[in-house]
Amino acid sequence: MYKVERNRCDCHPETCGCNPWKIVDENGERHSTHMDKSVADSTVAIMNSREVKPSLVGTVLALSREADKYHNHRTIDDILAHGVGEMRETMDEVDIVMGRAPGPAGVDGVVGESIDTILCMLDLIYKTDPSITEEEIVAIAEMKGAKWIRQIKAKAEDPGPPWDV
Repeated sequence: MYKVERNRCDCHPETCGCNPWKIVDENGERHSTHMDKSVADSTVAIMNSREVKPSLVGTVLALSREADKYHNHRTIDDILAHGVGEMRETMDEVDIVMGRAPGPAGVDGVVGESIDTILCMLDLIYKTDPSITEEEIVAIAEMKGAKWIRQIKAKAEDPGPPWDV
């Protein structure tokens, strides 16, 4: 069950611009922040009235916060290096599936290795900004996704000159 609480942050108390209300889950983990308490209350009512399925982004943020509890000293460079390694494993799996490399696909396959890469990149986002919320990441992804679609559409409408060689 979710609930609304006062959002007390530790950024800069004298000049804090953080939203004054937060929604927390049953473990006290922040789900989102809100400027208006009535909006937060309404959001909680909706969230608690239906089964909320965890999202990939929310799941990874929770895992990253959990990992921090163990003081494992993972650094941004460590996460980035691991992510690059996971991307290489994803590329290897794609090469096997596409017939460009010999051998059977690995246990994780393209999907599993892609998820490993996504996990690393979301952990990198968290590690560089531990206060980021799922909603903020989704909003950025929506903006970036819209730009991506515009570029694809523009290229489809004007593919450029044919390069028959």
